[in-house]
Amino acid sequence: VYKPCSGSLSPSFTRYAILMKALAQFLICLLPLQRTINAFSSSRSFLKPSDALSSQFIHSTTAVKAKPRRGSSVDNYQTVSINCAKCGERIFRYKKKNGTKSNLVKCYIERIVDDCAGVLASAPDIDSREGYRWECPSCNVQFARTAMIHGQPALKMVGGKIRMTKK
Repeated sequence: VYKPCSGSLSPSFTRYAILMKALAQFLICLLPLQRTINAFSSSRSFLKPSDALSSQFIHSTTAVKAKPRRGSSVDNYQTVSINCAKCGERIFRYKKKNGTKSNLVKCYIERIVDDCAGVLASAPDIDSREGYRWECPSCNVQFARTAMIHGQPALKMVGGKIRMTKK
């Protein structure tokens, strides 16, 4: 228990001092855990199941990523046109969350509304799209590559090959 050294200290200061002491004790309790984590990361070996902290440590480092929205909430997104930067042909129309305010880095295939140039129709099915060249039909410039993002088939756009406009 913390006791102030003199009666001249204010009550708020003594409460602050008590809280600081409790915080210091809590941090001292965490030092062995920090040493275990540092030893794990420096040795680059897996923890044994017999270790007391193994299950807590493994579960705390697993990153859970959110899936993209689907369904009726996507219908409210703004529709943007994706055009070829070289020839200007409209490739497709896409439902983008914040419209033209930010760059287009990836396109989820399920959010493509209108396949104007027939790019999706001429592409192979989802299972064999690995390594497929997504090209502009008129000038044959590759504008994207196939990717799986959060478990959804998507196109990762090549920088500078497309232009995005409102409808």
